[in-house]
Amino acid sequence: MQVRRFAHIVSDLLLICCFQLVASSQIAAVSPCAQSGEHPAQPGNELVPVGPACRLVFGNLRKLVLEGGSGPWTLNGYWLAKISDAPFSLSTSGMQYRVQVSFETTVMISSALPAGPRSKSLLDRWASENPGLRRVLARQDDIASVKLVRYGLIQPRRRTDLQLQEELVFLWSSNPDDSGKIGDTSLLPPVDFPGRLSDIQYRGIKHPAGALFGKIVLQILYVRDQSRSFLLGGFVIASRPTGEYEFYLVPMDVLRSVIVEEIDAKGEVRFEHRNP
Repeated sequence: MQVRRFAHIVSDLLLICCFQLVASSQIAAVSPCAQSGEHPAQPGNELVPVGPACRLVFGNLRKLVLEGGSGPWTLNGYWLAKISDAPFSLSTSGMQYRVQVSFETTVMISSALPAGPRSKSLLDRWASENPGLRRVLARQDDIASVKLVRYGLIQPRRRTDLQLQEELVFLWSSNPDDSGKIGDTSLLPPVDFPGRLSDIQYRGIKHPAGALFGKIVLQILYVRDQSRSFLLGGFVIASRPTGEYEFYLVPMDVLRSVIVEEIDAKGEVRFEHRNP
């Protein structure tokens, strides 16, 4: 089976989109967080969205309300369940499409080098499979973290002509320089999903005495079947200042409530004019 690999890079220097290296763009996003009392924590602190809640309004999504201390969090009033590293599956409402999701370990980079022989072996293997990751590693960031997320098609079997598409929403950051990016929303171009897909997540900085900032991103996944789109699921991805990544499953009811487009009983999304 053919395997495709793409990169999801969330850097403390810039934001690069999932599955492929394309700079994120703002799509009619408005962020009133500064006026609502939301403020960034200092570098190195825990992820702490503080009250009152930050209400984000988007051109393509309805309001999002992220609340909580250092975790757990709620999104629009729903508790978000933290996902373990054990494999699990996502499926569309009609069960027509099922995808297994599995997580590799997080590899830490310090002084531009992987932290230990095992980390180096993993990073070398991932880089050999992914040209995008090789280009990012060539920057030789002093501090960085890398994590691999694998997607495998369960249902329908033996389909090689499907695609995955994602929508990213930048929810929160402890970096004061990111204040203008909060609320940025990107619906990315679909990518081929011939049965397997690897998603590389990366964060890095070029300051040896610096520290990674905490960030929180909403990721919404769609299956593309020819010209039709189906809602597959979504995660809130929390990037800790330690470099670790935490994934929280977003309930399907929440996703349905924030997506503006009509969604039928089988999970088909009626995109009109906003597919890239």
